[in-house]
Amino acid sequence: MNVYWLEQGQAEVPPHEDWLGAGERARLEKLSFSKRRAEWRLGRWTVKQAVSRFLPRASDFRSLQQIEVEAAPSGAPEVRLAGQESELTVSLSHRSGQCLCAVTAGNVNLGCDLETIEPRSDVFVEEYFTSEEQALLAQAPADLQPQLVALFWSAKESALKALREGLRLSTRTLEVWTGYGEQCGEWRPLAVRTATVGIFQGWWYCGAGLVRTLVAHPAPRPPARLFDPVYRPSIRDWCVAERR
Repeated sequence: MNVYWLEQGQAEVPPHEDWLGAGERARLEKLSFSKRRAEWRLGRWTVKQAVSRFLPRASDFRSLQQIEVEAAPSGAPEVRLAGQESELTVSLSHRSGQCLCAVTAGNVNLGCDLETIEPRSDVFVEEYFTSEEQALLAQAPADLQPQLVALFWSAKESALKALREGLRLSTRTLEVWTGYGEQCGEWRPLAVRTATVGIFQGWWYCGAGLVRTLVAHPAPRPPARLFDPVYRPSIRDWCVAERR
């Protein structure tokens, strides 16, 4: 399965609201805290940019208004195009003024996450990680442990998003596997074993103090970065191809 990704920062979000649809502007008005408003705007901007480059379609402000992002009952983001349901699946994650968005064709299980590499307490590790993960962390060099903790945590978050469960499901019911398969560019393979749907396969990479993870079912090919809009088959052609 082909999955694409895009990362945007707060500085890239326009200061005005001309790129938001009417419904989105109404939802934004209900957010009173500045930090929440900033994160919400960054998330919408990143998804709109990712979708406009994936399809591809015009990315002027009027065209971006036609790409609206709504929250499903599970909390997962859903994309509507000109008021109609789309045949797209997206996932997004905020961290440290950055937002990561993953997008693919069709209705699939997809999750991505962005996590800061920082020291975590032993209590955090004991509470959220399995005994096997804790053993792997204990064997790792001290200088690599913060990165591994961020990786394990981020991969679990990605899997919970793919399951559309969030933190309603215990992270100890998920187990992260790394260190198998071949690296592809900046991305390295990982897998997350779940208690309900089996194994999610995915990818991760680290840069600028952040870990990025992405998992999906069916198994995703190495994620491709979205740059400026380029020609790709229509979304209908993508869905037909993925079902073959």
